[in-house]
Amino acid sequence: MDVFLFGLLRTIRAVLPHMRDQRSGKIINMSSSAATLALPFVGFYSAGKYAMAGLSESLRREVMGFNIWVSYLEASAFRTNAANEVIVAADRIEDYSPLRDNAIHDFQQAIRSGKDPKMVAKTVEKIIKTKKPKLLYRVDSQAKMLSLLKAFTPRRAQDAAEGHLAVGAEDPGAPARRLQDQRLDQADPLRRPLELQSATGAAPT
Repeated sequence: MDVFLFGLLRTIRAVLPHMRDQRSGKIINMSSSAATLALPFVGFYSAGKYAMAGLSESLRREVMGFNIWVSYLEASAFRTNAANEVIVAADRIEDYSPLRDNAIHDFQQAIRSGKDPKMVAKTVEKIIKTKKPKLLYRVDSQAKMLSLLKAFTPRRAQDAAEGHLAVGAEDPGAPARRLQDQRLDQADPLRRPLELQSATGAAPT
C-alpha cells in the first residue's frame, strides 16, 4: 500500500500545484489487471491496485476542470523482475501451503513468459499524445478479456476457476447448485461463460 497508494499520493501532491498553475497536465498511474480480478494470495497487491484505480477516478473528476487528465493502465502478465521478488510471510499457515505454493508458482511462470513491456510503453506514449485521454486503458487483449469474463461469468464459475477454495471434501450442496446454475445458464445466455458465448457467435462487443 505504501507504493501503490500512499507513495502515489505523495507524488501527485508534489506535482499537482504546478499543473494547476499552468492549467494543463497528465497523470498516468500504472495499475494492473489485479484491479479488475483479485486472485488468491495477492490480497494486498490487489487491494493496492483497486485503491489506485479508485483514487485515479476520483482525482480525474476533481482536476479535469484545470485541463489536467488522470488515467491509469491495466495490464496482465508482462516480463519484469517481479517473478524474482515474491515475498511470502515468515509466519505461514500450513493449511494453505499447497494452494499458496501453486499460486506463487503460477504467478512466477506467467511473469517469466509474459508479454513484451514495450506494449506498456507504447500505451503510455499514446496517452501522452492524446489531448483528452480516457480514464482507463487496458494494455493487452488478456486484460480486456478479464473485464468481460468478470462481467459475464457467474460468480461460482469465477471461484471455481480462480479461487480453488474447496479444501478437502466437496460441499454436499455443491452438485445441486451446479445443476441449478446450468439450468439458469440455459435460460439466460448472459449468465453463460464468455467462452461459450464466443463459440456461438453471441459474445458481446
